[in-house]
Amino acid sequence: MPNHSAVLVTGANGYVGAHLIAHLTTRGHQVHALARRADASAEREGVRFFRYRMGEGPDPRAFANVQAVVHAAANTLGETEHSDETERRAAEDLLDIAEQFAVARFIYVSSLAARADGSRYGRLKWRIERDVLQRGGYVVRPGLVYGGEPGHGLFGLLDRFAATSPCIPAFVPAPHVHPIHIDDLCQAMLHLVGEGARSTDTGARTFAVAQQESVSLNAFMRRLAWHRHRRHPIAIPVPSLFVMLATALAKAVPLVSRQLVERLDGFAQLGVRRERLLTQCEELAVVPRPLADGLATGGARRNLLDEGLALTTYAAGRRLRPVALRRYARAVERSAAKHVLSRSLDLRPIFLACPRLLRLLDARSPILRRQSPQRLELSRRLPLAVALAETDPQVAPAFHRRAGSALPALTALVLHFVCDVLLQVFSALSRTGQWMRRKSS
Repeated sequence: MPNHSAVLVTGANGYVGAHLIAHLTTRGHQVHALARRADASAEREGVRFFRYRMGEGPDPRAFANVQAVVHAAANTLGETEHSDETERRAAEDLLDIAEQFAVARFIYVSSLAARADGSRYGRLKWRIERDVLQRGGYVVRPGLVYGGEPGHGLFGLLDRFAATSPCIPAFVPAPHVHPIHIDDLCQAMLHLVGEGARSTDTGARTFAVAQQESVSLNAFMRRLAWHRHRRHPIAIPVPSLFVMLATALAKAVPLVSRQLVERLDGFAQLGVRRERLLTQCEELAVVPRPLADGLATGGARRNLLDEGLALTTYAAGRRLRPVALRRYARAVERSAAKHVLSRSLDLRPIFLACPRLLRLLDARSPILRRQSPQRLELSRRLPLAVALAETDPQVAPAFHRRAGSALPALTALVLHFVCDVLLQVFSALSRTGQWMRRKSS
């Protein structure tokens, strides 16, 4: 983008807007920010703030020398502050002024929940999308945005809940979401702003930006509590019907959390084709990162160190020195581009806390006979853990036979025999249950 042009961002103090401005300034873009109040730290980076509130006309001076507009502002306070019609008129005003100043690109940050027959939140987003597309603008539909500093968005509410609550709801049936890391979303919008040209060649105007694989909201909350806060909140089953009742109650009673309730209700209506997500993410030069790596406060390296500790402890029977864990992480990172779909295995916290339970995932386990991608990758990484264990001076003697008393050897033999018998019994019960279900169906 030329140096004399600028990017205008609405909702500059919001979760998405603040992260996008940080990415823009890092890339050397001039930024004009529309927000209720100025951010002192952003102003020091050269960002020009203009006071803006939905329902009030934006300052036309903010559109001078602007190449692209990113409309990320949204009503987060419910009808007590702004009505849906006010939010839609605010988008129309921005489109009108952008046309007057001949702004090349108008990008609207919508949601995967946007649809004509969706929730109130989804219908509002869908109507604004129609207005933007009719004016020749772009629409970005992100999934559940997470990562970075939570701020005041939906992820901020979920993060604070996972960090402080002793229990989390487990919805039955569980709604599914398509997560997307905030940095990956910003990368997609940078591409549309003008850093890439492939998006304009396809003729597409709406882009869904999210991971291909959906994850249940229950699993997302559990991973959020573990990876960011190292907590294990108690999951309490909650019928999804309660969410519908809360939505109906929110329409009658002005609650501050009305939009949060309706966002959760809209998750149940998501239906995005994996091929569409893959194609549109490729057009925007975005490869969504694995959920476990995005949620971890230390990034993918911390996940690999935790994973290496569990695997080497399982292989060696005791903890290795930290240098062995760093070697494990480096070895996996070097081979990640060859055949590993996700850099980390994303093991459940119970396996990290008790590595001996990895016997259930081991390829030799008689219980889990189905070769899932995680088990296949685990079978590739276990030899690496064994090799690292053999190089540890304190552990290496345990791999060699030593003469000793017969009682410890006999005790270990009996314990191994009992464990193998129990595993075989559980395996037989599992196969019997599967056979009976097939017969009944």
